[in-house]
Amino acid sequence: LSPNTGNAADSTVYHGTFFPGRAGTIKRIAFGCELPPSVGTDIVRALRLSSSGTTVLSAVSFNANTLTADTLTPMTLTATGSDLVLTATQGLYLEFHPGSQTQAAIDVSAFVEFQATDAP
Repeated sequence: LSPNTGNAADSTVYHGTFFPGRAGTIKRIAFGCELPPSVGTDIVRALRLSSSGTTVLSAVSFNANTLTADTLTPMTLTATGSDLVLTATQGLYLEFHPGSQTQAAIDVSAFVEFQATDAP
């Protein structure tokens, strides 16, 4: 989501979209990084469809300062099961938004575990 080399710039929104290509359910989301941000108002988010979509996490955003270098940090998903269901053409919007960072983040990435409806 953020640059994989060099620092993430303050107040810049880095995002990506996961398109499963098949209908199914989001089972797990985790964020990781090479170097976490520190002492800023840095957040990660995951929403259905777009930046203004329904959150799929248990909170609207999570503090990215809690990320640990070279480690996946699992997020708690919403308790509303229907919010975790995607059609084959719907996307999952993933975002890292650094505020004022004392230590700028490097290579913030998202991991999505998705179970297709037609999977065995």
